[in-house]
Amino acid sequence: MTQIQVPFENNELVGNVLVNPGERKVFKFKLPFVKANSNFQVIALPRPYEVSEKDYESTLAEGSMRAVIKP
Repeated sequence: MTQIQVPFENNELVGNVLVNPGERKVFKFKLPFVKANSNFQVIALPRPYEVSEKDYESTLAEGSMRAVIKP
């Protein structure tokens, strides 16, 4: 099965978003057309470009959302 990464905003594959404590951000996603059931997942990482084995927090996901796209 081929995995396709869907652009986030401004045709970028990765989005950098600052969310302050207690704040909520809402985004619209254009879901791809699929011929069979397919997973769609968004993962929020605290520091995606600063991952280190010495910094355990940098390896954890802050949150994720997964949905199934049906044809």
